[in-house]
This record gives sequence, structure tokens and C-alpha cells, in this order.
Amino acid sequence: MLKIGIIGAGRMGSTHTANLKSVAGTEVTAVYDVDQGKIDAFVKETPRAKAYPNALALAQSADVDFVLIASPTHCHIEGIKAVMTTAKPIFCEKPLCRTAEQLADLAPLITNYPSLFAIGFVRRYSAGVVKMRELLQAGKIGKMLCFEVHVMLGGFRRMPGDWFADYALSGGATLDMLAHHADLVNHLVGEPEAIAANALMLNPANGLPADYIGASVRCRNGVVGTMQSSWLRCGPNGTSMTVYGAEGALRLSDQAGLTFYTPGKEEAVALDEKTVTDVQGLKGGTYGQEMAVLVDCVLNHKKPWAGAAEAIASQTFCLAMMKSAETGKMVTL
Repeated sequence: MLKIGIIGAGRMGSTHTANLKSVAGTEVTAVYDVDQGKIDAFVKETPRAKAYPNALALAQSADVDFVLIASPTHCHIEGIKAVMTTAKPIFCEKPLCRTAEQLADLAPLITNYPSLFAIGFVRRYSAGVVKMRELLQAGKIGKMLCFEVHVMLGGFRRMPGDWFADYALSGGATLDMLAHHADLVNHLVGEPEAIAANALMLNPANGLPADYIGASVRCRNGVVGTMQSSWLRCGPNGTSMTVYGAEGALRLSDQAGLTFYTPGKEEAVALDEKTVTDVQGLKGGTYGQEMAVLVDCVLNHKKPWAGAAEAIASQTFCLAMMKSAETGKMVTL
């Protein structure tokens, strides 16, 4: 039985715990959060989980084999360092951390960590991303030319006082939302070389918390593209990534799935969830698949689908977008 501890009993900690209940051979045995109300609600749903007074006590418990860190972004470093005293496997929700200083501190630690270190890029565990990568690598669209990332949320409801609504703590839509698609650009297209961005940066002068970023990106392989993301309080929701080539285009959308385009024609691409995992009775959709794959990696000493290198690369990408928006200057990497 793989005994799992959860640092952070909020939305994602509770989500992962619920999904792990359908992954055989696992049990959530421990939880830590600074909010006693969240601990009480967590233990009510998972009564066999023991509450611990701090991250270090949880990590060092003999009743914990594997630790999932789902605390607020700016607190990830505390949980990571606590678990590193034990050399137990670590899963950390994205993004890796909040600041360039935290990244500089963590990068060598997670790169040289002797056990599994995985980062929560849940989109990698979708059949759509698996298939899109397969088609791109097979040359389905010919030579890649450009890309577009569109991650627009029109229903943001966080209020002042919530850490999500504080740019200094969350990094806004850039770090929280685009961390996933920064990873996907790295994974599917190429590493960024130069970035120019503009953003609202959750400026309180704009009224209730709202955010937006638009960025122009040039990759080292010559592919260029745009990325935009928002936390807005009205308007439509839409999430998609499109990669254009000399012979066609592929668009992966949360709303419409994967589509292949050629001049005058569009074709839906069939997806098979078993390309990710074939665990029977698995709950939680892509998040459930992420947990099933991670458990398999821990138990069978496999390399995670997204580990230290991917965590650092996405963090570097997002911080560069933020720096460009903050300074009004192009950032080269």
C-alpha cells in the first residue's frame, strides 16, 4: 500500500485525494494545512488521514511514503524542502514556485534530487496532448511555422484578500494559467528564445481583481507565436492551442477536442483515453489519469512524464513573460 501525504488541503489537495480513491494500492494517510477549517473538512471526507502540525512533521512520518504538495504557489518551496529531508518521492502542483529567487534556490535541488520529483502539468496526461505530439512528430502539418495559445477565463470571482488575487503571491493568470501552456509550447513546439509581453498584473487600480497577458514569442527553432490568458469577471471561456505548418494545422481545444485543418477542410481527430492509462474504474478524468500515472511511476521507479527539467523550463518561460510585462522590454533567454 502506497501511503500518501497531502500538503495543502484546499481545492487541488482535495481533488487529488478524491481521485486517488479510485487508484488501487493507495491510501491518503496524512494532511497538513495552515487553515484548521480546511483540515477539518478534509478529514471529514478522508477520516483515515491524520493531521500534522507542519510540513516537516508530515514528510518525516513513517506513515507517509509519497508527498503531494498542493499548497499556494508561494508556499511550494516550504513543502518541497521539507520532503527533501527524507528523500521521499514528491509531486508538486504547478507552477513550481513564485519568484526568480525561489527558482534559483530550487532548481539545483530538484535537478539532483535522488527520488522522483514530478510537477503538476495535468494537460500532458490528456489523450489530446498525447495524440497532438504524436502527429506533430510524424510531420502531419509539415514544417512548423507558428502557434497560438488562447486561455481566456471570463468567470473569475476571487476577491481582495484571496492569495490568488494578489499578484505578488500568485503571479496572476500568467504564472497560474499559462504555466500549463508554457510547458506545452516547450513540449510540442520548441523552447522560447525571446518574449515581449503586456499584462494587467492584477493591478488593484482596475477595480475588482482581473488579469490579462498577451505575449509574442520567438522559439529557438524559428517558430513564432502568440500567447494570451486572462482572469476576467465577464465574457466567454475558451482554451485552445493551435500549431500551424506548411501543410496543415492542428488545434487542441477544451471545447472541441483535436482538429486537423488543411485548405478548405477540417477533420476531427479521434482520441483514445487508453493512450494515457488503462486503469479500470478510474475517476477524475485527466486529473485521475495524472494520479494513476504518478502512482505507477513511484511504485515502478519510472521517470515522471513531467519532472524537474519541465518544471524549471515552464517556470523560466513564465517568469520571462512576467518580466517583459513588468519592465516593458523584450526578454531574451
